[in-house]
Amino acid sequence: MATSRMIVMFCGLLLTANTATALTWSDVAWGVAGGTVAVVAAPYAAAAAGFGATGVAASSVAAKGMSVAATTGVGAGVVGTLQAVGAAGLTLAQSVIVAGIAGTTTTLTKKAFFDGEQEDKCG
Repeated sequence: MATSRMIVMFCGLLLTANTATALTWSDVAWGVAGGTVAVVAAPYAAAAAGFGATGVAASSVAAKGMSVAATTGVGAGVVGTLQAVGAAGLTLAQSVIVAGIAGTTTTLTKKAFFDGEQEDKCG
């Protein structure tokens, strides 16, 4: 409960700040949309790469990644995580991480492309 209040207060501060880096409602909407799309698309992207419920598909990107991980000893955790996502989808913790990274990236990209345009700041 206290954490959610702190998050709401932090978002309120970001939305009402009078600085060049202040967030607008448009920024928030873009971030939420980007995070949502990423969470929904992640299992489909993993499956398209060859990570599925029946295992790693032969001659796929997943098979190449598994081969590289096995021969170099690097990336086995990534291959295992992608296999789990392809087989069962994202866990709640993975969903939060993916949504946060994708939402932040979407918002920053939006701000970079529309930098200099006049927008009404919330507040």
